Amino acid sequence: MFPLQQGRDFHTYLSYFTQFFREAPADHQLMLFRTPGAPLFFGLLDRLGGPALVDAGLNLLYAASLAALFAAARRAWGTLLASCLLGLLALLPSYNWAWHTVATESLTAAGTAFFAAALLGAFARPGPWRWAVCGAWAFALVMARPSNQLAVAACLACLAVPGLPARRRLALGASMLAAYCVLAGAWMAHNGLRYGEFTVSRGGAGLMPGHRVFLWDRLMAPGNGPASARLAEAVAADLLPRPEYRAKGVDLELFFAAGDENMFADLLALSDRAFGWESNFSTLQKAALEGVAARPLDYLAGVRDTLRLVFSVSEVEAHERIKARWPTPEIVKARRAALGLPVEAPLGFTRIMDQSSAYWLESGSGRFAPTPEERRAVREETAAMAARYPDFMEAMRLGPWPTRVWHTLAAAWSWFFALVPLGLGCLAERDPGRRGSARAALALWAAGLWVLGVTYLGVDAVFQLRSPFDPWFLLAALAGARALAGRVRGSAASAAGPGRA
Repeated sequence: MFPLQQGRDFHTYLSYFTQFFREAPADHQLMLFRTPGAPLFFGLLDRLGGPALVDAGLNLLYAASLAALFAAARRAWGTLLASCLLGLLALLPSYNWAWHTVATESLTAAGTAFFAAALLGAFARPGPWRWAVCGAWAFALVMARPSNQLAVAACLACLAVPGLPARRRLALGASMLAAYCVLAGAWMAHNGLRYGEFTVSRGGAGLMPGHRVFLWDRLMAPGNGPASARLAEAVAADLLPRPEYRAKGVDLELFFAAGDENMFADLLALSDRAFGWESNFSTLQKAALEGVAARPLDYLAGVRDTLRLVFSVSEVEAHERIKARWPTPEIVKARRAALGLPVEAPLGFTRIMDQSSAYWLESGSGRFAPTPEERRAVREETAAMAARYPDFMEAMRLGPWPTRVWHTLAAAWSWFFALVPLGLGCLAERDPGRRGSARAALALWAAGLWVLGVTYLGVDAVFQLRSPFDPWFLLAALAGARALAGRVRGSAASAAGPGRA
């Protein structure tokens, strides 16, 4: 319905792909921060057949993942519930939007569907190899997006498998964890041999909780503590004297108040330059935590409101709600006015700086020393690929009718939050034949809340982070509603007595 378009962090996936097959990357940080699922999926299909093949690949993945989920739900609960699940997903705008973007959302959505199907099968017929398949799908989720490492906690679902002794349950969980660890260890070895870092992904310490604390809650300040003071000294000595910062009149007060994503990108690179690659963003993370400690109630209120937005407000309303909740500080308005920029700007987008500093590529471990020509070649190849895909606004102009439909559906789904608590209804399942499936659905529900709850501690109200997990919440809601209805019918029959039942 919608044209294929650029998604979140679109250019980073293309840049990763162009560097993956080079002996020496131009951006060492990017190659360790991203995992290769999205760059290789989109990059290889684009290289072979352009956007048309990428779109076809996404359509096939969409059909295959939902077919697997439908089949598993049908075996567990029957055709009606499985059909309702697919019908609700078809009408859920945020979920379907993900499948029309070149971003990690579509691959994560496919991964969650396949993982759900695998876990339902592992509960229905428990066996080590079935649980090992769950571990493989957990690894696939991580290859799509590094933050999905949190989903590995779903191995604890083994404790809920009914009818098995404790030792057997633990063995099943160990099978899942072992499969994941073997695959993750192989990827970590790749990063260690090629980039000198034995890790799945490097950069989480810089983003958690610094991303939201700097960009949204704006709690970071030089006076919060010793790490904050060290970070402010590095900013004053390294960033503020640079021409692009002096041209904008940025001082320390404005830097920490701006909520400028390009300044935050510079802050990540600065951490490596000022404190060493081996520090792994520890000073930046400590400074962010000092900001949280200085104003803990403000931080918790921000996280609460973020969760409320992504679960109970439609994407149509979200923009205005976000602007109202996190308004632009007066100091930023004054500076933007002085620079001739619009006074208001979307939070988390460019506010003062036009782009991140051209010096950020100087950061790194020193393992690689790309030449300016090599960096330029990467930029040019990335730009050539990007030119084939419309951005969000262009895609809206290309599809005015689908856009109106999407707006209507998005407004109608503002009650999505009401479905989430229904997942707890899985606890009411009394049918022994479906108790295992209900527990599997409840485990998916809990895993989804765990992944998103921790993720939103460090990021803003991005709906695209929630939407790939919608199949887990909808499956649990439908299973919970069915279990509750069965409990009510059973109670009514008992109250009626044997003679009237």
